[in-house]
Parts: sequence; structure tokens; C-alpha cells
Amino acid sequence: MSEWKEIAKVNEFSNGSARNIAGVTVFYVNDKFYITGARCPHMGYPMSKGTIRNGIVTCAWHKWDFDLKHGGCYRGACDDLPVYEHKIENDALFIKKTNDSAKNDNWKRLLRESMMQGDRFLLAKVIAQTIHDDVALEEFNCEAFQQAFEHAIRAHQSMQGIRELHAIQVCSDLSTFIPDKEKVSALLQGCSIASGPSGFRTDVVPLPDANDAQRLQDMLAFYTSESSALGIERILLSSNFSDHALHEQLLSLATSAQFIHHAEIVMGLAICLDLRDQLGSDRLDHIFAAEIAWIMGATRPQANADAQEAMAWLQEHQVTASNAKDIDAVEPDAIADCLDKGSVVAVFDQVAAWLDAGHSVESLIDRASLLCARRFARLSLNNGGLWRDATRGIRLCVLLRKMCKLYTGVFQKQAVFILFFHLFESRWLQHREAWDGSEDASKADWKGFAESFDALQVRQARQYALDGFCADQQQALSEFVGQMVRDDLNYEQLACLKAVLEEIQHQDEWQPYLVGMITYAIDQRSSRNNLAAAQFGNSFQHDHAST
Repeated sequence: MSEWKEIAKVNEFSNGSARNIAGVTVFYVNDKFYITGARCPHMGYPMSKGTIRNGIVTCAWHKWDFDLKHGGCYRGACDDLPVYEHKIENDALFIKKTNDSAKNDNWKRLLRESMMQGDRFLLAKVIAQTIHDDVALEEFNCEAFQQAFEHAIRAHQSMQGIRELHAIQVCSDLSTFIPDKEKVSALLQGCSIASGPSGFRTDVVPLPDANDAQRLQDMLAFYTSESSALGIERILLSSNFSDHALHEQLLSLATSAQFIHHAEIVMGLAICLDLRDQLGSDRLDHIFAAEIAWIMGATRPQANADAQEAMAWLQEHQVTASNAKDIDAVEPDAIADCLDKGSVVAVFDQVAAWLDAGHSVESLIDRASLLCARRFARLSLNNGGLWRDATRGIRLCVLLRKMCKLYTGVFQKQAVFILFFHLFESRWLQHREAWDGSEDASKADWKGFAESFDALQVRQARQYALDGFCADQQQALSEFVGQMVRDDLNYEQLACLKAVLEEIQHQDEWQPYLVGMITYAIDQRSSRNNLAAAQFGNSFQHDHAST
């Protein structure tokens, strides 16, 4: 509906004037009236401070140009400026406003343009609008995935492309823990990580003739050994990508002996399969096929001595599935003793003995995850690259457990050896002590947690969080995630945070995951502050308590 409304008398304006009246901006230039929205669609600066030339109004802040007749933005990545029809009757100025609150899909264009240009301000506005309009997270993610993929085509056809897709999904998952008013900061981080200029390439078409499943499987293994990403992608597109059996074939290949020292391959594959499962449709299968092909078809350096020994062991020993028995789980101490052995062969012999004795794959993954968490919790500030190795084990365990619940077959046993090879290679992080701290639900104080976290007080922040989780886990999840996503986290931290949340709700000994994540986040914040202090002065530096 629309109606004419008087807003001013004509004689109130002089040539060249610009005034905000009744929620609009009225320009009077060269004896003509132009009426627009009161605020610039980019960042909300008053349009009354803008200038008009050649039928174009230019915002005075960031110089965005808008057409006065249609309101279209000449810069592209911005909402159009509202332009209102007007008339003059009896020396009075009238405008017609249309009251139309119908939703539209303009957010899709703006989301992709803001990601392409890396404009975090506009990106935040678009995200806020989708939240206000109740756009489904799955629909939002699909649009963000498509733009992230087009960016990966140009910037990095590698594992980094999968990390960027995963960052979007992780932030979407994290946003479900926090109130709507805080969701923008969570979703913004994922989309920002995946932002950048877009690329284009010719579509990869399926093979013209149908091939049976065994033929495609053989070709997939061949082109993987040949490091031909394009060949793998075409094979995947020629297959029924929704076929459960194809996914098992891919997992079996990704955990085979040749990839024993490349855990990122099975991690990337697991991420892609999990993302597809969450979307519940085949609309983005072309993206997942390409991303999987990029990591499985990449050229890799020669294996080191440990990897060569591990490959030889796996080729010599036939890994077969066996039924798990109802027996006590292997304890983290026993896994730590196993990893202390002098060679990867001795480690694999012990793992094989556990499997033959009837220990389930899931129980070994659970205990390995707990050992990784104990490593994680023992790291102090300023440990540099050790954080990545410490968190990678937890993330690997979470992904493998998820795949083992969805898929069966020999890949499960192969996945265990991939995991233990990673643990063996990172054994310098070894810590086996169980959590021996204390929690007091009566001392829960999330305000105190936020203040100590912002002040980089590690011990206080960890204790407040432990007390809070002991008191009320559901409230704790919301408070903890809200504090974490207010920081500017990178991909490694976001993926670690998501894995930690899953393990906190899955493991009996959940404290090491929480303690490690808080120390990790404060360490990275402290590093950013130190860098800022070096560049801009000591006003950016914060004192923090030692661990």
C-alpha cells in the first residue's frame, strides 16, 4: 500500500539545500527536488551531507554513488538507495512511500558481493538482515559455500578451500548456541575467512558413457596415485555422488597405506561428507567433488622414514574387520605407553593387538581423544606452532568418530592407524596425567569469566569456566561460545572450538578440553596484542597472569 504525504512547504528550501525531513532526505538542486532515503545503505551516514552531480548522489563518507532516478548503486556491493516519488500541490511538497515488507532474495547478491570484495561492514549488515528475516541457516550456508568455492578456484585449489567451507559451517553451528543479537559476530567470522576475489573455470562434465562401480573405483585409485585432481573430479561427477558405497570407497582410499602420513586427506574428505550430510541435498555436489579431488589429487613430498616403515607394515599386514567385544576400554595411560615405544612398527603391533582382542574402533578413538585433550590442557602460553599439533589430534578424533558412525567396512581399522601415526609423530607433546583440578558450582560467575578472559588472566578464566560448566552446562555453552566468538578467531581456533564443544558433551573427563581451549584463545589474543603493540605502541599491550 502507498499514500501521498505532505512533508514540507516549497518556500522552505533554497537552491543547493539538503535537509532531513520525515525520515527522508530532500535535495533541492537547480530548481529540482530529489528525495532519497535518509541514510546511506552502506554504513548509515546521513545522505544530507552528500552531493549531487549529473543525476548521481554521492555519500560524503565513503563516496558511494547512487542513481537519483532509480536508486541503484554504481559501486555494486551495496543495497540500493530508496528514492521516493514526489509532487507539488498548492506550494506543498508531497512524497509517496510504499509500505512493503515482503522479503526478497537481494541478500544473496549482497552476500556474495561483500564476500568477494572482503567488505566486513557490508557483510555484517547482510548477515544481520538474514537473521532478522529468519533466513534458514542451510540456505545462507549454500550461498556462502558457492562464493567460497569460486574464491578457492582463483586463490587456492587445495585443502585451504575445504577449510574455508568448514569455517562457514562451523560458525553456523556455533551460532545455534548463542542469542540472535550475538549471531552476527559468529557468522561474520566464517564468511570473512572464506572471502576474497572470485575465479572462473570451465565446467568439468561427466564421462559420456556409463561405467560400472568397479571400473570407477579402479579409475579413482589410479588417478589418485597419478596425482590428477581433474581426473578424480571427472570420475566423481560421473558417479552417483549420493551413493553411500562411493563414500565408503573414498574413505577407504583416503585411509590407505599411501596416505598414512597425510591425515589432512581423510580430515578434508570427512569434512566434505559431513557438510553434504548436513545440507541433505545434492545441490552442491559439484563443489564437494572438486574440493575432494583437489586434496586427493595433490602432489606430495616423499614420505619420511617413519612413514615408509608404517606403509610397509600396513602392506604386509592385512587389516580386516572383526566384531568388537564388551571389554574394558584401553586407558589413555596405556595409549601413552604405546606411543613411547621406539618405532612406529611397535606402535602398530600394539594397536593391532588391541583390535584383535576385541576393542572397538570407537573406544580407541575416544581414549585417544582424551589423551590429546590432556596434551592440549598442559600447554602454556607462547607455545607457537605447538597449538596446531595439539588441537589437530582432537579434531581428527572427532571427524573419524563421526565417519565411523555413518560408514562401516575396512576403512574404520585403517583410520585407527592413521590416527595413531599422527599421535606417534607428535609424541613430543606427551602428557598423560588425568585432570586433578576441582570445580565448585556455587562459584559460577560468567561475568567474572568474561572480565578475566578480556584481561588475559588465564588461571582465573579457566576456573570460572570450570565452575560454570559444573553448575549448568546448557547455560555454560551459551556463555562460553558467546565469549569465544566475540574474539577474531582464525580457522584453526574455530574448528578446535567446535570439536571441543562436541567432546565436552561426549566425554566423562571433559575438563581438559575446556581448559586447553581457554588457554589457546588467550594465547592467540595475547599474540595479536603483542603484534599490535610492536606496530602501534604499548597502549595495545595487556598484562596477563602466568599459567
